[in-house]
Amino acid sequence: MENLVRDSLLTFYNICLIAILILCTKSALSGKIFSKSKTRIIFILCWIFCIFSFWGADWFGYLKYFLWIKGNNDPANINMEVFYIWLMTVSNDYLLFRGIVWGVSLLFFAKTLDNLNINKSLALFFFCSIYLIYFSYARATLAISMMCYGYSCLWANKSFKKITNNIWGIAWIALSFFFHKSAILGIGSIVAAILLLKFGKQAFKLLIICIPFMILLMNVFFQDYLSQILSEDNTLADYANASTYYLDEKKGKLGISTVISWLLERTPYYLLAYLSLKELTKPTLRYPDSIKAFIALELIIVVFASIFLFDFGVNTSTIYGRFMRFAQIPSVIILTYFYSRSVAAPLVRWTYRIGIAGFLYSLVYSFYDSL
Repeated sequence: MENLVRDSLLTFYNICLIAILILCTKSALSGKIFSKSKTRIIFILCWIFCIFSFWGADWFGYLKYFLWIKGNNDPANINMEVFYIWLMTVSNDYLLFRGIVWGVSLLFFAKTLDNLNINKSLALFFFCSIYLIYFSYARATLAISMMCYGYSCLWANKSFKKITNNIWGIAWIALSFFFHKSAILGIGSIVAAILLLKFGKQAFKLLIICIPFMILLMNVFFQDYLSQILSEDNTLADYANASTYYLDEKKGKLGISTVISWLLERTPYYLLAYLSLKELTKPTLRYPDSIKAFIALELIIVVFASIFLFDFGVNTSTIYGRFMRFAQIPSVIILTYFYSRSVAAPLVRWTYRIGIAGFLYSLVYSFYDSL
């Protein structure tokens, strides 16, 4: 496995598996509800895709980390959280490491859908046809899925007492910090979303007013922390993430293919943020608190992530892209709810079509790039 390199055959395998998943789930668009056994099979196929996610460079980057540790080299040279270093140390096989990380991530995602009581079949279609490749990409997925599960527990209508739900949810949200440094951005978004739900329009207006001050604070006080989020070991950095440009602004020059990919990936986030703002201010129907909570979270993440479009003296476009992907699970949830309730139907159709186009473009370009 140490001699395995990214090539067109491996990427083509990913494309074939994605095609199978889309074919298996597309009937949900027309109202099909999957059986428990089919739902389980779809999750297993998603898990297999994540284990063998060859389309991006991170799969091979983590393999280099794994081999570095197994070669009895100093793990201090690897800029990863303690949990992942420990898991690589005790895992006999790299695929086992990936199976655990992304298996647990998918489990948290499934439990989140259960807590919200939405159309899981439709959610799986949107997940498989728009977000799965980004979900499978980096270890931050575990932190994202963990905090979204914790957030859903705060609003879940379960038999437990409300205080028990709150303690359980807050615990998972707090724990997510130890599974990726960037989780602090997601945790801050959750706090802001709760404030938005509690104080409504006034909170959002205050948020908009505070954005220039937030930019100033980031620029003055948090550059070192932002650098930690982006940094990788110098020896292994070139394997770690093909889509990032780290802190050298000269490396931040983008090709036309990258610009197209980013536009197709991120446009749906902005369309959903627009719909979220619209539905929070002038709702077209009465939303359950759990769904309204994720509508608020979607809006907050997109707004906060967009702050990093401003220049802080480092290549903050990388953080912008990573932070925006914190919205992938909220996007699945509200896209599913909007579609199933025919909320702004034309715009929702454009949203998921652009999302699918971006998803397919990234895969096809990855295949082309590996030829």
